[in-house]
Parts: sequence; structure tokens; C-alpha cells
Amino acid sequence: MKENSTSALKIFLGILLFFVCSTSHSQKKEGFYGANFFTSLDVTVHSPLIYRFLNNGKSDLLNFGFKGNFGYIVKRNFAISFEVGRDKSSVYTPDSYYNFKLVKVETSISQDSYNNSSNDSPTTLYYVDIESFDISTFTFVPKIEFATESALLPSGLSHQIGFGVAYSKMIDKDYNPIFTKEYGNSTVILGNDFLKKRLYNFTSAEQIKSYIFMYAISMRKAITKKIFLNYGFRYSLNFRSDRNEVYTIAQYEKDHQEYFISNDQVKQKVFSQRRQNVITFNIGMTFAF
Repeated sequence: MKENSTSALKIFLGILLFFVCSTSHSQKKEGFYGANFFTSLDVTVHSPLIYRFLNNGKSDLLNFGFKGNFGYIVKRNFAISFEVGRDKSSVYTPDSYYNFKLVKVETSISQDSYNNSSNDSPTTLYYVDIESFDISTFTFVPKIEFATESALLPSGLSHQIGFGVAYSKMIDKDYNPIFTKEYGNSTVILGNDFLKKRLYNFTSAEQIKSYIFMYAISMRKAITKKIFLNYGFRYSLNFRSDRNEVYTIAQYEKDHQEYFISNDQVKQKVFSQRRQNVITFNIGMTFAF
């Protein structure tokens, strides 16, 4: 929680500094029809083709999101801006049955939940089968934008380069998982609301941080002197923000004493998925002033 608050403060201070620097130079009329600033709102569309191929087609065909951008035109063919966005995607879990399980269950869970509680013990193993779970990601990316020498931003074709940060988290919803208990040679399929609460710790799980390096090609076509239709493609590379540590058996058993899915498992799935999300298409409107 403290790390998230510090990150939010850094983002706020960066935005504040951007506004101060931009306002101090706002007397110059550098851009299209004398515009100094521009803002845009876009819908983003991404088809995770690589991810679908590696997971035998087991993912959404299209992922959607939105992003907002605010920029300052330093000179006619060069601008600086920052972007915030939100997108939603699904993470496929083909190995869920063997990896998402409760290593230990308190006696009270067994006694309160099952008719055959006398056969249960505090170390009974329960498994969950869940095909996928949904991820929501917030992004913040400072960018530079440049065009040919004769350009008048924000109009026309431009190139964007940026480096920023992304925060992802598992969406809290009813996933309808299938719970299974194995003891001896018998297998019992369970549908228990109490175990659903043990699926994942949505309340206190930390957000998953990663870094983004992006390059985009954008076209803005003027509708009026101040309004533009914009569209383009983006190429993104995603990097872990922490070291890829070895996940030991001891740590695995510790993480699964209370919940089926650990935050480390969600982190691994999210990093894998985002590394394979390379190309995104966007379309929206830009307003210059």
C-alpha cells in the first residue's frame, strides 16, 4: 500500500511539473492554427494473436480499453505529452487444476461445509479448475512526439516514443470455478460458496507493476481548426519491475494455506500475457487549443 501511494505521488508531481513548464511557455503559438496544447481520447483494440496461438486459441479474440492524452507543442514538429489508460484482458490458466489448490484447510471449513466432515482433516487438499481470469490494467506513459520539419502538430502524421508504468490486478467477479476434493481413490466435485471466498485474496492483494516502452505511429486528420480524427498503431514492450525469483516449494505451500490462487501466480500469468501483447490499434478524437 505504501509503495502504491508513493507511485501515485510521483505521478501527480510529474503531471504538476508538466503543467507548470507548459504554462510558462504558453505565449508561443507553435502548432496548427496557433495551438499550444492538445488533448485526445481514444478507444484501444488489441487482438492477442501470439497469446492465442501459444494457448491453443484459449483467450479473447479482442481486448478493449481506452486512453487519454494531454500534450504541449514545444515547436511546430515536436511535442511532449503524458498518457493515462485502462484496459481489460483475460489470462488463460490451463494448469489451474494442479497449481491452484489449498494445501491446508482449517477444520472449521470442513465441518461446516461438507456432510462427510468426519473424513476430513486440517491438511485435506482441495483443487480448483478455472479456465481463465480477467485482468484490469492502468497505464501511465510520458511521451515525446515528433514529425517532419514541415509539419504542424497536432495535425498530420507523427511518431511517438514513451516509457511508462503499468499496474495490473485481478478483477473481482464470479468466475464459477469447479472445486474438487481428492481423498483415497475417490474424487468429489464441490460447489461451495465458502470455498469461492478462498479463490483469491482480492482485498489485500498487491497490484502488479511492470514497465512499458512504446513506439506509435499516429495520424490526425483535421475536421475543423480545433478538432481532429486520430488513429494509429502502437508497438509495446513490457518488462518486469522486479527480479524473476525462483518460486520454491516452501513458498508455494505457504502461499496456498489460505487461498487457491496466490498473488505470485497471478503475477507470473500477467507478465507472460503482457509480454505477448505487442501491437494495439487506437482510434479517437483530438482537440487543440
